[in-house]
Amino acid sequence: TVLEKIGEGNLFTVYKCEDKIDNRILAVKVLHPEYATNRMFAERMLVDAQAMVGMSHPGIVEVFDCGEENGNYFVVVEYIRGVDLKERIRRSAPFTLSTTVDVGLAICDVLEFAHRRGFVHADLRPGNILVTSEGQIKLADFWVGNAIASAPALRTNAMMRSVHYMALEVAEGKSATPAADIYSIGII
Repeated sequence: TVLEKIGEGNLFTVYKCEDKIDNRILAVKVLHPEYATNRMFAERMLVDAQAMVGMSHPGIVEVFDCGEENGNYFVVVEYIRGVDLKERIRRSAPFTLSTTVDVGLAICDVLEFAHRRGFVHADLRPGNILVTSEGQIKLADFWVGNAIASAPALRTNAMMRSVHYMALEVAEGKSATPAADIYSIGII
């Protein structure tokens, strides 16, 4: 059951939903119609999201399901009560040195876990790093970056919002590697 619309991003509209079967609150990210018409991108996004199902780490926003229904592509993820790092920086900057180190180490811990399993974020930026109401760091949208990179028409648009955090080789159209994620964390 959809409870409310909670966000509108470049690619997705996000809804807070109630899963009555498992009695939990979830977030459902629905791909904007203009991107859903790019089947190559949408299908790649679903493949990458499906690969994340079952990946469990306290610092990764969990993916529960994904699919397509009547041309609407969606990904069902863990609902996070909190703000993204971009908003946290806007509200609280400058951070103390200890807070900066804690945030950086938390992100590095998640990246190490993901990289060891063959996953590269490829779109690491403050908007994809969530800070829960308890202060825990969670990385979102591991399944988006490579799908964007596979769709040249979308890559330029995506670069406009991420270029400040993007490794040079990724900006040039090459595949993201763990080193590209490390570069992004350094910029953040």
